[in-house]
Amino acid sequence: MADVDATSDAGSDDFRRPRQMCAKCLRPTPTGCFCASTPAQPINTRGALVIIRHPHEYKRPLSTSNVMTFCMHRCALVKARAVKDQVAERIANASNVYVLYPTNNARILDEPDDETEHEQDEQPKEQGATPLPQSSLRDVDSVLSGAAFVLVAFDGTWKEAREMHAKSLQALPSHAITVKLNENKKVEDAHNLRVEPDESCTLTALAAARAVAALEAEYGGDATKVRTATQRVVNHIIGIQRMFDPAMQPHITKHLGGGKRQRVGGNHGANSAKGGQVSAL
Repeated sequence: MADVDATSDAGSDDFRRPRQMCAKCLRPTPTGCFCASTPAQPINTRGALVIIRHPHEYKRPLSTSNVMTFCMHRCALVKARAVKDQVAERIANASNVYVLYPTNNARILDEPDDETEHEQDEQPKEQGATPLPQSSLRDVDSVLSGAAFVLVAFDGTWKEAREMHAKSLQALPSHAITVKLNENKKVEDAHNLRVEPDESCTLTALAAARAVAALEAEYGGDATKVRTATQRVVNHIIGIQRMFDPAMQPHITKHLGGGKRQRVGGNHGANSAKGGQVSAL
């Protein structure tokens, strides 16, 4: 793509200034950058998190899985449509493997209650941590080395996640345990950052952080730091999105409308966006 002349007529439709992107979070800066809310360093945990991230997620501005690389030291993002090949071999070598996916017979994780004593320990500093945009096999080895457990999660739309999980079953080790979150546990609402097919569904980052917290508690680790840090960053993203998306206002409810549009409902939905719809970002 050719560079745009910054001195060209700003009012012309034929010329637009290219948006500057943050080198860390890869979001527009300064308005869309969430680095200020991230921990000074990714938090150390006993377990490891491997997120299989669908290739399409890298093109979705509201994707949240990369938030975990800011919040959790033992976290690797793998760009793939399934667990396979060398990544599968590395996961299979781990003694305690868990797969986060809501099958009917999945074990429900016993999530610890919210606590606040660590809130002051992990306050974000001026410069946030540097994440891994896409992990190499060497990064995966580093993340898994010495981990008490490994949690595998899938990042994509629910249709993509179903396909990814199905394609991964043969590659996952036989001793892997499928786990899911407690649908009845009350958690802080993500306020419709993305349209979910069911009220019990949540964002990838929040789901992964909750699962990590539950497993950390089982293995004697800190059960709150990663979850608290992740929620803080997601709240920051929500705050940014509210400034630009009429459908993020408190009195608005977004719901599935088919295609690539997000319908706006609520008492003032018709007045909040032209045609009652907002394009998915």
